[in-house]
Amino acid sequence: MSYNVIGKPGIPDKQAVQWATGKLDFANDHVFEGMLYARILTSPYPHAKITSIDTSEAEKMPGVKAVTTYKDCPYMTQELFYCGQEVAAVAATDPHIAAQAIEKIKVTYQQLPYVLDAEEAMKPGAPLVGVVPNSNIVGEPLVITRGDVNAGFAQADVIVEDTVGWSANQQHSPLQPRSCIAVWDYSTQEKLTVYTNSQNPYGQRAELAAALKIPLNSVTVISHGTGGGFGDLHVAEWLIIAAVLAKKAGKAVHYQLTRRENYLTATHQYADKARIKLGAKSDGTIVACDATFWSDVGAMPMPLVGDAISPLQLTYRIPNAKITGYSIVTNKPRCAYWRCVGEPGGVFLMEIVIDQLAEKLGMDPLQLRLKNVVTDADKDMATGLPFSSMAMKEVLQKAADGAGWATKWHPKGALKLADGRYHGIGVNGFVCNKGAMFGDVSCPIIISTRDGKFTILVGHSRIQETPSCLAWIAAEELGVNHDDVVVGDWGNTSTTQDCGFQGGSTRVITAGKAAQWAAKDVKEQLFKYAAEMLGVTPDQLDARAGKIFVKSDPTKFVTHADVLSSYTTPPIVGRGYTPYDWSMTTRTEAATVAEVAVDPDTGDVEVLSLVTADDLGRTIHLLGSEAQIEGAAVMAISFGLMQEQVVDMTNGVVLNPSYLDCKLPTILDTPLPTNLKPIIVESNDKIGPFGAKGLGEPPVGTPAGAITNAIYNAVGVWVKEQPATPWRVLKALGKG
Repeated sequence: MSYNVIGKPGIPDKQAVQWATGKLDFANDHVFEGMLYARILTSPYPHAKITSIDTSEAEKMPGVKAVTTYKDCPYMTQELFYCGQEVAAVAATDPHIAAQAIEKIKVTYQQLPYVLDAEEAMKPGAPLVGVVPNSNIVGEPLVITRGDVNAGFAQADVIVEDTVGWSANQQHSPLQPRSCIAVWDYSTQEKLTVYTNSQNPYGQRAELAAALKIPLNSVTVISHGTGGGFGDLHVAEWLIIAAVLAKKAGKAVHYQLTRRENYLTATHQYADKARIKLGAKSDGTIVACDATFWSDVGAMPMPLVGDAISPLQLTYRIPNAKITGYSIVTNKPRCAYWRCVGEPGGVFLMEIVIDQLAEKLGMDPLQLRLKNVVTDADKDMATGLPFSSMAMKEVLQKAADGAGWATKWHPKGALKLADGRYHGIGVNGFVCNKGAMFGDVSCPIIISTRDGKFTILVGHSRIQETPSCLAWIAAEELGVNHDDVVVGDWGNTSTTQDCGFQGGSTRVITAGKAAQWAAKDVKEQLFKYAAEMLGVTPDQLDARAGKIFVKSDPTKFVTHADVLSSYTTPPIVGRGYTPYDWSMTTRTEAATVAEVAVDPDTGDVEVLSLVTADDLGRTIHLLGSEAQIEGAAVMAISFGLMQEQVVDMTNGVVLNPSYLDCKLPTILDTPLPTNLKPIIVESNDKIGPFGAKGLGEPPVGTPAGAITNAIYNAVGVWVKEQPATPWRVLKALGKG
């Protein structure tokens, strides 16, 4: 089927001009009369209890208008569980005054036993972190079983087993730290408005209302511009601090975390480790798996290990499997959602052992994967339901073909380059649990105008071009041109019902389907009045490119403007919601082939090329889709080769809380644009709008692991921890 709007090249993001010209408003762009500025005091200890806190000297300082501590701020706690946790906050007329006032606060701490190493935390008698009652393990161990594992290994001709990890631990490092302005208004009733960078304004509204004990309709959260989120902007903790200070001071309060504070108090990607045992027949058929995963979630009592397990659970057709997982708390900064959550770490661990199996079998690692990955004919390995779409084999093959795998793959250490470095090539692929219809029902609204134009109110915030994508989906369904539908206000909780969150790569499929339904609602109303004008019944009509026409005779038509401008047509508004379909399982799939050059003398790794293929079901925005895959590749280079948050394991202090010390890739660390290749695969999902499903997270899952496997192909040693910094490569080579 051909489309008039979606997937077409050259259609720009509807907010592109605002972004490029600096006219898109961010939280920091708002200014209020007498606005105050907040700073925070953080804990110097990994585990402590506040026994006394004296804020009187800070409160006496000229310019200081409010101070809050655990005694009156519902987010803060008397017991502190990691270095950098919030102890107190000050609002003052100037940020420098606020910073000086922080130093005047006198705190007495009772230092408590702590544990920083996840493996030590699991041992009997280890100090308790304090965030889980009587344990350092979150909940019960996660156990996934299918078939008979012992019988499966008895059938195996070849068995491999290895312990791999830890994967990378790092902060999200967005360009814009957590930021907000909180304003109270009492002109008609008590009302709080918060301007912030957000992935989840409706969830934050709910948290604010609950923490401050006010009704939901007394809170408005507005998030227009957001300088990167990657999973860290779902909660409301910094909003609560600002709101408490603003209420105490009677003034608007601006609170933006410093880069250091963002590295300490915001959430992080968690590190994973695994012991994986695989058994296969001599022809490469994998028949058994026994694995245990451990996730270090810091001082956050969330059962996150399931996401690290997910790639091994979902990607390969293994009839006999037992996978066990533990989420372990430690007295380190908190971990939570990150781009693709735990799957990048899980893919890294899994795909090392898959390559080890291929080597022991004497197989091309690509062919081993192609032989064992799930297909559209299979049922989902977790739910047992049929897939709404599945193109894992095609994704792997497209990535391999795009990289020239057939001619470039070689045995380990076999290709020495002219400059003395060694060439390596590696492949990774996985079935991702992101990109499905998930989360709160989305409820967009479409408003029509008499001139045949439309405005869509999407409600949820903007991280990438999702509001524009919903407008294009609506335009395609309405049968109008892409510029006939504009985006009204977004990221504003007062404009629509709850429209969900920007997370899990769910917006295009979840909110997009709701936008399609809202457009269907408008179209049904339009067709009713158009049918009267054309002397036919509504079922005889179709719409395309701004015309509503008779299907049997397209020369008979009226325009949308003709119908909407008629005095017999009442105002038309469309309402949509997400129609969940639980009869099938939606998954997304990604694969990457990486080429590297490794210097065996320095341990330096250069990424020569990255080719990533991703199944997004159906392309809604071509340029944006390619950009998502390219951006994911650069992000994966970061945590695959250089980025990690370093903690002093004697005292819990983060040693590199800055862009200077926490290394991020520059343009010199990435392949040339011609060697950074996105490949889009369209499987036409049975559930998503026009066959689309999510894209934002899956392509970040595979490049880092592919780089690791390419390093092995280059120099014949496994770097089993991330990032693969030069010293880790040299250590693996026996030179460290």
